[in-house]
Amino acid sequence: MHASAKRKKQRECYFLQAFLRIANLAATLIEEREAPDFLLDVEGRLVGLDVTEVFLQNNGELLPPKIGEAIVDEIVARARRSYEERSGKPLHVSFGFLPNDEMRHIDRRGAGDAIANFLLRFDPPMGELVTLERAFAGRDALPEQLTFMHVLAVPAWAMGH
Repeated sequence: MHASAKRKKQRECYFLQAFLRIANLAATLIEEREAPDFLLDVEGRLVGLDVTEVFLQNNGELLPPKIGEAIVDEIVARARRSYEERSGKPLHVSFGFLPNDEMRHIDRRGAGDAIANFLLRFDPPMGELVTLERAFAGRDALPEQLTFMHVLAVPAWAMGH
């Protein structure tokens, strides 16, 4: 393996480890390879994972949809982790964000933490779907790109996400 290929594989391994840690997934590495980059055992299922690096350019062009989706996914994953780490009750939450280009400058860490903090304070009633739209009260600390949340308190974590 050439030095550049070795560095690339090391970088892919770093990204894999970071992803598994952030996603809180228990996985066993079965094989390092190409296409996909890794074979993993995740909860008894064989999963092929290909590492892709995305570079954001700030040259006035629109943000590609996949990048906007990745930003939203990162915010939602951070909010979920933060909420669960602080023993919030089980919830099923759906989010709406502004179009992708509006996500370019969002503070992802701050947005995820703000959403978790809001949901911990909100404490919705069990079994009642609550829709919070753009101008709902108490949203001051939430990211301006968040346009709505549908929040449902559920009896068990297996029913939430």
